[in-house]
Amino acid sequence: MAQPKDLVLIKDSMPGINFILLRIKMPKTRGRSAKHQAARVDPIDMIQLITGVFEHFHPDAKLWPFSASTLRKRFNNLLEAVGLKGGDHGEVRGFDQVGRLTFCFVQKTRS
Repeated sequence: MAQPKDLVLIKDSMPGINFILLRIKMPKTRGRSAKHQAARVDPIDMIQLITGVFEHFHPDAKLWPFSASTLRKRFNNLLEAVGLKGGDHGEVRGFDQVGRLTFCFVQKTRS
């Protein structure tokens, strides 16, 4: 499970870095490639949200206290609620969905 100590926030980086990294502790490479991986977050709105939520968490706390399947199910329910199709078999189909979800949310809150 990911913890705040796995996040590399902008304030923890050198000047000029405008993204967040999340260290993936157990990547699904099964020994075929790198033993370490990271997810990169570039959109400034997501950086502000992640920083605001997690910067004061205890380093050993969990970023998501529930199971991965619960996250996938809730995310797919959220996609369906705003009119986007979720992944097959409860799979999240990538961050293009998150971008579209953010866009729909902004459009609905402005109207």
